[in-house]
Amino acid sequence: MIVPASILGRAIVLVAIPSLVLVALLAAFSVARRREAEAQRSSLQTRSVLDESQRLLTQLVDAQAGFRGFLIARDAAFLVPYREVRGALPKALDSLRSASRDHPRQHARVAAVARHASDMLVLFRSARVIESERAGALTPGSEREIVLQGRALTEGLRQEVAALRDEEQRLDDVRRDVLLRADQRLLAVVVGGAGAALFAVMALGVWFHRGISIRVARLTDTA
Repeated sequence: MIVPASILGRAIVLVAIPSLVLVALLAAFSVARRREAEAQRSSLQTRSVLDESQRLLTQLVDAQAGFRGFLIARDAAFLVPYREVRGALPKALDSLRSASRDHPRQHARVAAVARHASDMLVLFRSARVIESERAGALTPGSEREIVLQGRALTEGLRQEVAALRDEEQRLDDVRRDVLLRADQRLLAVVVGGAGAALFAVMALGVWFHRGISIRVARLTDTA
C-alpha cells in the first residue's frame, strides 16, 4: 500500500476509509430491507393459503351438511350453503392457485383439493334434487349412497386441506428461520463494521496527527 506523504493525501485517506465502511453498512441494510419485504410478502401468501383453504373446507362441509338436511327435511333452505359454495368455488380455487404458484408441491395439493371439491359438487348435482327440489327425485337407497360418497369425499378433502396447511406452515417456519439467521448475520456485520470503522478512524487519526506532528517538528527545527 502506498502511504500518502502529503497532508492532503492523509486527509483524503482519513475521510475515504470510514466512508467506504459506511457505504458497505448501507448496502447491508438495503439487502436486509429487501429480504424483510420478501419475508412479509411470503407471510401474507401463507396467511392467504391458510385462510382460503379453511374457508373452502368450511363451506364444503356446510354444503354437505345442508344436503343431508335437505334429504331428511325436503326443505330448500338447506340448499343455501350448496349454492353459495358453488358460486364461490372458482374464485377460492384461483386464490389458492395464485398463492401457491411458487411451490410445485403446494400447487399439486391445491389441484387435489380442487378435484375433491369438484367431485363433491358433481355428486350433489347428480342427484338432480338440488335443482328440481322434488321430494321424489331420490330413492332411499340412492340417498344413502350419496351421503356415504359425500362423507368419503369430505374426509379426503379434510386430509388434503390439512396436508396443504401443514406444508404451508412448515414453509413459513423455514422462511422465518432463514430471516432470523439473516438478521443475526446483519447484526454481526453492523457491529463488526461499526467497530472496524471506529478503529479505522482512531488509527487514521493517530496516523494523521503523527504526520502533522512530524511536519511541525521539522518546520520548528528548520526555523
